[in-house]
Amino acid sequence: MAYPAIIVVLAVILLVVTVLHETETPVAGWKSSQLAIIFHGVDQRTLHNLGQETDVAQVSGMQRAAGKALVSLKSRGPSLQLIGVEREK
Repeated sequence: MAYPAIIVVLAVILLVVTVLHETETPVAGWKSSQLAIIFHGVDQRTLHNLGQETDVAQVSGMQRAAGKALVSLKSRGPSLQLIGVEREK
């Protein structure tokens, strides 16, 4: 009978410690932006064409790169990948 109560108390303690720890870290939440998921699948050639000044490890960099990139969704084996497309001039 005491075992389930101990598990619940430890889980609540872990939750509180996690929440307190996360409020102290200055990392922005990624859950509000789908760009992290999109840029995870971009091929290396497209990232290179976006330029060295574009840091896609940060949300702001992804937003800048998304404004410059033109991509197409292609099948690559069992998965899909975003491939860069040349803009028409």
